[in-house]
Amino acid sequence: MVLSVAGVAMLGGVVAAGPAAADWPAPGKGFRIASVGISGQCVAAVGEVVGLQPCTQPVSAEQTWWAIDGAYASRLRNAATGRCVLSDNGFRNVECGSAPQWRYVLVNGYVDRAVIHLRQSGRGALTCWQAFTGSSGAVLSGGIRPASACDSIKGDQLPTLNMWTLTSVS
Repeated sequence: MVLSVAGVAMLGGVVAAGPAAADWPAPGKGFRIASVGISGQCVAAVGEVVGLQPCTQPVSAEQTWWAIDGAYASRLRNAATGRCVLSDNGFRNVECGSAPQWRYVLVNGYVDRAVIHLRQSGRGALTCWQAFTGSSGAVLSGGIRPASACDSIKGDQLPTLNMWTLTSVS
């Protein structure tokens, strides 16, 4: 199923129709992924673990990501490790050849919040990212786990822990 942005009207920064697939930034354009539900926490790769760290200024290489396959669905490569995100028994960094593609889908009612879920073929329940606090390793303040509340059409009824924002990194 392909969603389009056709028919979306802007009303004071809020999407009047929705949800729509958003695009990852173009390949070669770095970005940071921040949690909406846990303020001030960004997705980082530390060694083989992918989790949450306090967002840094300037943005660190550990918190810089690239969508290497294009806009619709992509593997996400970390600038510090050169490896990509995999979710199996936790979120971790693996060689990009074995990593899945992820989609960034806007949450109904927002132009800056989205869910991040696995690209799937066919029907079935989505699996998306959910932020949590607590130990995920020595340098991480929290982590990411798979969640099933991923239906972006629910808008504000969707848990904010399942929402993410992207910020360009120069």
